[in-house]
Amino acid sequence: MKNLKMILSIFILGFVSSFAQASQLLTSGAGPIPLPGTAAISESDLAGTVIRDELIPFRIMSPAGALLFQGVLQDRVVKSSADGELHFYRRIRDTKAGLNGIIRSVQIKSFATSPMVYVDWRPDGLGDVAPKTAQRSALPGTVIQFNFLPAILVGGKESKFFYMKTRASNFAVTGLTRIELTTGHAAILRTAEPR
Repeated sequence: MKNLKMILSIFILGFVSSFAQASQLLTSGAGPIPLPGTAAISESDLAGTVIRDELIPFRIMSPAGALLFQGVLQDRVVKSSADGELHFYRRIRDTKAGLNGIIRSVQIKSFATSPMVYVDWRPDGLGDVAPKTAQRSALPGTVIQFNFLPAILVGGKESKFFYMKTRASNFAVTGLTRIELTTGHAAILRTAEPR
């Protein structure tokens, strides 16, 4: 029995430490910085109440009218139970298999009103593919970009939730999210931004 308890303790410790990462501070002009993945088990302020959860269909077409990528962007805002601050999540889901498009990046604006933004992705959520790095435009830091390459996000696959933790207490659906393929073709969608 003693050995079983020791083995169980080692297993639990290993499980918790595999998620023992912290969100990455992304300052204006920074990046690309690596994203290791952060779970609520190691960063308790990630837990909260979902106050917006919209599914936004999108299609990316070639100039000739060929369908390159089709899916749904999940635009989620979570109010942290720990401090009441807002976290802005994105996830690409319900993608159509068999198309030629490969997602290179997701660019989100406007975060100019949020100088302190922490970013990462959630290994404890749904999806197959996580962004590898993130970067932010120069002052005032309006655009935050999540980069997927060299990971392959194609039709038939879904992304993990990736997020931006802010100090904001309000939001408006006046922001833009640009989903860009490796070819440069993109879809631009109206999404939540901090206020």
